[in-house]
Amino acid sequence: MCQARNPREDHGAEDTTCQLLLASLRACRESSYVVGMRLSLLSMAAFLIVAGACARRPPATVAPPPAPAPIAAPVPTPEALALRAAEPWLRLVDNGQYLESWDDAATAFKAAITRDAWQSAVSAAVGPLGKLKSRNLGSSQYTENLPGAPAGKYVVLQYNSAFTEGSAVETVVLVLDTDRSWRVSGYFVQ
Repeated sequence: MCQARNPREDHGAEDTTCQLLLASLRACRESSYVVGMRLSLLSMAAFLIVAGACARRPPATVAPPPAPAPIAAPVPTPEALALRAAEPWLRLVDNGQYLESWDDAATAFKAAITRDAWQSAVSAAVGPLGKLKSRNLGSSQYTENLPGAPAGKYVVLQYNSAFTEGSAVETVVLVLDTDRSWRVSGYFVQ
């Protein structure tokens, strides 16, 4: 508690508390027993109040602010998802891989036309146009009702395309297929 110290050293609040305690003890010795007990109790009470007020407490820790909620990634639109599915399919057609394009088409597409019939039809439609020079998306539209098609989720993409032997408007119809993937269900060249 209170120890003999060099009076020239400054010990701040701790030293002041010790001086109060020593003063109360001196007062006890100099007074009568009854008065001394009262002063001693008062001195002890004062000491406890001063000691409590001067006690060094660790600094309060401040909780870090809560982390901000993660920003949810935007959900792609059906048009964007269908466009992503159409591009590799169109590359198959552009490269003359007609049988592979049939393999990657929607279930309804495969039910409507055989593999060999598809190869003949697409070859007759795009063959005379020559090689693809450019293809620009003109429009994309989501619909759940497509004339002549069963109810479903469809995206109709129209491209303005230039070929070595002419230009054309390509219409690609995609459907959200049974496996929940967007797949080509129709392809028309005008």
